[in-house]
Amino acid sequence: MTDIGQADFQLLIDLRRFRIAVDAKPLAEIGLSARAEIGLSARIVDKNGKVVASRLFEASEKVDKGRGAGRGCGVQQCIWQDCN
Repeated sequence: MTDIGQADFQLLIDLRRFRIAVDAKPLAEIGLSARAEIGLSARIVDKNGKVVASRLFEASEKVDKGRGAGRGCGVQQCIWQDCN
């Protein structure tokens, strides 16, 4: 095995928020309203640990009022909305 040394830069990602939030009071005709929420912080640091660049990514997306796959699709849409 060959030692390739230390990289000049590293990408550090912190997951700050990852949840499905449900409103406490129901909406008139629809029932409970739910949103997928995501928050990430990304930093590029050099080999000395100095932050070269950073960015905060936050997104939310309405999800189906059902369970399981419908809410999972909402989380996926939430992630891709901020990346594209």
